[in-house]
Amino acid sequence: MNIDPNIILLAIGWFTIKHFVADFVFQSQSQFKYKHIYGHWGGLAHAGIHGICSVPIFLILPAASQLSAVSLISAEIIVHYHLDWLKKNYVLHKGLTTRNRRYWIAFGLDQLLHMMTYIAIIYLLIQ
Repeated sequence: MNIDPNIILLAIGWFTIKHFVADFVFQSQSQFKYKHIYGHWGGLAHAGIHGICSVPIFLILPAASQLSAVSLISAEIIVHYHLDWLKKNYVLHKGLTTRNRRYWIAFGLDQLLHMMTYIAIIYLLIQ
């Protein structure tokens, strides 16, 4: 499949903006607070917001089908939820705060893995 590189760059840009909005603008304090409790509505709602906010991006991407779009958005929600759950549990288990270097490494790794998720989604869609 021959995809315009501009579409790929736009998708990366939109996923990055979407991530900022869903993680830092739409995330409530209670969503953030309870991410370490597996299955808690706060973490589930936060991951769900990410999925919902990804829907418009799929309109600019050449998705093979609606089923592939739904499958990839569902996978994004699952991956996002588990990355956040792992990071939050690591930070709590180690007793880390924003004053610790390891906190920022964990935070940065979490953000990197979210961005890599978006790159994987784009890659799968353009194959």
